[in-house]
Amino acid sequence: MLVLKRIGLVGLLFVFAWTANTVAVEVGEPAPQFGALTLGGERTISLAEYAGKVVILDFWASWCGPCLVAMPELERLSNALEPESVVLLAVSVDSDPKRAARFMRKMGVSYDSLIDSDGKIAAQYDLPGMPTTYVINPEGLIVARHVGFKPGDEAKLASAVNDVLAK
Repeated sequence: MLVLKRIGLVGLLFVFAWTANTVAVEVGEPAPQFGALTLGGERTISLAEYAGKVVILDFWASWCGPCLVAMPELERLSNALEPESVVLLAVSVDSDPKRAARFMRKMGVSYDSLIDSDGKIAAQYDLPGMPTTYVINPEGLIVARHVGFKPGDEAKLASAVNDVLAK
């Protein structure tokens, strides 16, 4: 019961899905469309709003250790990219939006994060692990997927984004 309380039902579902060898959305496939409230509940953001831009889509959770490493690096990457061409959009799979919002404040990141406390967006992407980050081209196709995060992985994501921008 302690595990369920700590990671929540959505987290437990991720652990189960990850160990069940499910097939995630693959590179070359269209990115599943979605819309969700921001963590503060101020507005709804949809992936469709960013059509024509490169989207770095990052799924994270407050209980995810590698997310601690990823978030500041993604913030630096986002700040180094042209906002007219590239956007970083995060999706928290935390079951408690307040906990997720506290975590983002603690991490000191400023990019938009949506809340997926019911796991519907995560289910569309059938995430293979946490965090999972996608690079989506302006036409809405997934051009890169990165599972997990360690120092230096931001360079791989930057390279994927730059490859799209160079075309």
